[in-house]
Amino acid sequence: MSDVIGQGNRRGLPVLTRLAWVLATAGLALPALAGEVQGVALRQEGNVLRLQLESEQGTLADSGVTADGRQLVLVLKGVTADVARKRIAAEIKARTGGVRDVRVQPDGRLDSRLVIDLTEPYEVLDETIAAIGSGVSQWELVLGRQAVNDELTGVDLNVADGQRTLLLRGGKDLRADARLLGKPERLVIDFPRLSRAHVSRMFGSVSFDPGVFGLPRFEALPRAGSRVVMPLRPGQSLSLVSPELSRSATGASLLIALAPAPAAAAPTVAAQTPAAPRGGTGTVLAPLPVQPAPAERPLDLAVVREPLGPLRPMRPLVLGSIPAGDEAQRGADTGLQSIGLTETLALGLEKDPRYRAAKAEFLANAEATPQARAAYLPTATYDFQRNSENQRIISSTIDAYKAVQGQTQRYPVFSHVLTISQPIIKAPAWVKMEQAKISVEQSRLALVAAEQDLIIRVAAAYLNLLASQDGVELARAEREATAKQAEQARVRLASGLGTITQFNETEGRFAITQAREVDALNKLDDARAALKEIVGVEVRSLKPFVGDIEPASPQPAQVEPWVAAALAQNLALQARAMATEIAALEVKRQKAGYLPTVSFVATHSYNDSQGSLFGGTSKIQNTELGVRLSMPIFEGGMTTSLVRESVARQDKAREEHDQESRKTERLARSALLGVQSSAQTLAALRKSLVAQESALQAKEEGLRSGLYSVVQVVDAYRLYYAAKRDYLQARYDYLLNRLKLKQSVSSLSRNDLEDLAELLK
Repeated sequence: MSDVIGQGNRRGLPVLTRLAWVLATAGLALPALAGEVQGVALRQEGNVLRLQLESEQGTLADSGVTADGRQLVLVLKGVTADVARKRIAAEIKARTGGVRDVRVQPDGRLDSRLVIDLTEPYEVLDETIAAIGSGVSQWELVLGRQAVNDELTGVDLNVADGQRTLLLRGGKDLRADARLLGKPERLVIDFPRLSRAHVSRMFGSVSFDPGVFGLPRFEALPRAGSRVVMPLRPGQSLSLVSPELSRSATGASLLIALAPAPAAAAPTVAAQTPAAPRGGTGTVLAPLPVQPAPAERPLDLAVVREPLGPLRPMRPLVLGSIPAGDEAQRGADTGLQSIGLTETLALGLEKDPRYRAAKAEFLANAEATPQARAAYLPTATYDFQRNSENQRIISSTIDAYKAVQGQTQRYPVFSHVLTISQPIIKAPAWVKMEQAKISVEQSRLALVAAEQDLIIRVAAAYLNLLASQDGVELARAEREATAKQAEQARVRLASGLGTITQFNETEGRFAITQAREVDALNKLDDARAALKEIVGVEVRSLKPFVGDIEPASPQPAQVEPWVAAALAQNLALQARAMATEIAALEVKRQKAGYLPTVSFVATHSYNDSQGSLFGGTSKIQNTELGVRLSMPIFEGGMTTSLVRESVARQDKAREEHDQESRKTERLARSALLGVQSSAQTLAALRKSLVAQESALQAKEEGLRSGLYSVVQVVDAYRLYYAAKRDYLQARYDYLLNRLKLKQSVSSLSRNDLEDLAELLK
């Protein structure tokens, strides 16, 4: 789960950016500004670093990794060095592993260069960039740790079928020499180019079986390099198999195997691939006296490509849907596929109407920023008018008019007027831009919340369908088992060993199992329809769980940390806080209606008159430049009323925020207690299932010996299948409650659904 370590400025563009807009309209220019970084996330996953940058389009001017792989450089356009240093660099350095230092350098007046010094060399594995709204894009860079040519990158130990195998992985220049020595028996591996600290660190992650190996010891070789001594417990009788090399272009691996020694012959090569162990720690002891190494040439290991870590396909959180695979696409066409949990989420992101509506709502709300900005940009209007003039002097005391008195003059007049107006001071427009910025971010939170809601709905529908399938299988098995007992009751009645009462009771219980199977089939159809409502296709088969799961209480187990996290991170509560902020700005905007507005006005007109009262034509061109001051004095009390309305709505927003805060605290407590309760319930139902299974076996044995009746056996079957049904349902409830707990603190992501999918086939 990624920790977003920089949220940008929700308050709008910086002062220099605003100034650039005003100067641009006046014919002056500053360097083009792309906008602020709205979000930065950098996290380390094993040998992988992921960097996500969300900003207005054009903010990321350039990026790259230096040749040695130890520096990541980003050029941010429109983000000053001070802003980058305060909002990005300090947070990355403080909260992210794998980073040694972060430096910010000015790159012009309004741009900056972010230099991230990495603790180890990395290489670029993948890079994507996508638009997530109007003028907003998200860029993701995935870096993989480079394997130093002569270092050791992995050690895996496996003990199976009497054979002990050790897999060493490293860079293309890794050198190692393995040999088995006696008196006492021990495996010795020399690394001529590696330090003792490096080797002990790599072997420290391996869990050694105390029944096979003693504690490993690490020594420094006389000239350079290090040695690992792995003592073998007495009585092993092992021989060293010839090391098996794997070669490719970028790395190396060496398989060292210790197999049981043959009765008489040299050991043979065993081509076996070891299984990777899970977890464990080793212990570093003081070095033994250095044994003289045999005069054998150390092994020049060939190159092998080893995985750098858990690489995941790039799926930024708010960037639309996960691309569905070919199998999921074929399932969308046929509706009969066996589909997994991640494929179900992919179809949901693509076809769920509720999520698609939320996405469309986000795109619509994203237009608030350019609409608000338009109120402070220049406006230009062009007017054209054609008039037909008819003039006649009826009477006049002016001598010039007396000469044409009684005459009528008819002629056309053409008028062209271009007017340009640029606001200079317009306080409501400034506040409106501030509101738009917060409103867009509020809509982004709503989209993220819609995705988290989709994850919960997909998981709930998927698990409910699995539970319904289990219910049908259990109901069918119970009906078949009860049918056999009913038949046995009929036979016993016919032979005189049973009673009519036992026969009737058994028949009645059999009829109940038939009805229960019909009800289970109906629930299965409804669960399948509920999943189709989300993904748009009918799913016939799901991938079931591989095996049992071990319930675990969430950590920390106390309520207070979860409540604190929910109050700090819950998306709905953040949206309410933004609504309160928008309401406060609305009060400020309405009060700004009392302030004057200053605009720069330019007018250019052209008048073409094809005649006049005295004859002749005229063409007149006029240009006017000026500043217009508009001062509101009285508008019938409208502004005062709007201010009172906005104040009341601000109070309403505050109360709704308080209500959401209390609701968030309650839901966080309830979610944590739900996980803890379901974990305990699951453990208890597992014990109950074992007890019912044991009771069923005992009563079946007792029926054959005459200790129990057939009715008691049928009841034992009913209790057994009921316990199994409750236990399987408790598994699904526990897994769903864990997702709901993460949703309560808004840390739920697609990776959590992928982790759940790993339990499926």
